[in-house]
Amino acid sequence: MTLVSLPRCPEHGRVAYVASRKVGPAVRRNRAKRLLRESFRHLTPSVRDRAFWRILIARSACALATLAEVSAEMNELLTREPT
Repeated sequence: MTLVSLPRCPEHGRVAYVASRKVGPAVRRNRAKRLLRESFRHLTPSVRDRAFWRILIARSACALATLAEVSAEMNELLTREPT
């Protein structure tokens, strides 16, 4: 997974989930985006509610990973994000 993060509006942040055709057929791309969304929902509010625009890009391994694996990687990426 790749994270692109841009500081923007100080009131709120936005999140986009992207999976290109390189991830696989539509079923795998949709599963990858569902895993990204669910992982983001489970983050702590202090990390989730930062005022950043974030683009989470799924890679091919994301479509075959478990929710725990995706959550661990997302947590690692977002905790490295500047505050």
